[in-house]
Amino acid sequence: MASYYFLHKEDPNFTYVFSTEKFEDLYKNGVFFQEFRPTSYGPKKGVIVTFGCCMTYGVAVEDKDTLSAMLNKYTGMTVINRGTPGWGLQHMFYQLTDSKFPQEIKVKPDYIVYTIIRDHYRRIYSNCSANEPYYLTYKIKNGKLVKSLNSLLNRSLILYTVKSLYSRNHFDKKLVDFYILESYKKAKELYPDVKFIVLDMEDIGELYDDSDRTENKELNSQGIKLIDLTKYTDGKTIWELDKKYWSDEFAHPSSEYWKLVLPNIVKEFN
Repeated sequence: MASYYFLHKEDPNFTYVFSTEKFEDLYKNGVFFQEFRPTSYGPKKGVIVTFGCCMTYGVAVEDKDTLSAMLNKYTGMTVINRGTPGWGLQHMFYQLTDSKFPQEIKVKPDYIVYTIIRDHYRRIYSNCSANEPYYLTYKIKNGKLVKSLNSLLNRSLILYTVKSLYSRNHFDKKLVDFYILESYKKAKELYPDVKFIVLDMEDIGELYDDSDRTENKELNSQGIKLIDLTKYTDGKTIWELDKKYWSDEFAHPSSEYWKLVLPNIVKEFN
């Protein structure tokens, strides 16, 4: 009860519904497939698959104004959107490790793009919003990501509160890197020639080496390209930009945001 009142005080719209539904059951039953944005088919050779949360999915915008549609517009490639509101790094890893994934997208991607915000670190531990009745978490065991059990303890509101509070005030660069690298390895197992790009919308400083604010040497050494999008917005995160770049009051990106940043990185898709 104390956890509920604390969370409700922070967010007056907070509600909590406990359910026995499991993420993997909903995923395998095709629930999320009804929500994925349609594929944007392009005239040029090449396929891009995008992963991520609401930023990738395109909250409060039409299909033509999503990241995937705008990438299609600027690159001419076919773009498949596999982002869903509330998701994070582990949902990309889950999809890439699902045996049916190659059949679901039906093509061999040339590029995989993940759009990251700082809150994706918190989502490793706790749900994006406890309004959602299901979640997906992993633990590291013997240097590998192993899916956590859907136990009552892991799904309790008290644990949600504790983990949310902790991760709001801490940021583990190595853990974020680990999730990215593990997803990259799975992607390369499926598609040896695929290129992997991470779009950083929030200037997550902890992802970069102090010696070079535009690079993360650990990721780059593996062949992952990390792009700081705030380089093209005068150093501002999307939350700091004029509201014309927002699709709603929660600073989800509008087409104007993608028009501002994407022309600067088209060269990465050659």
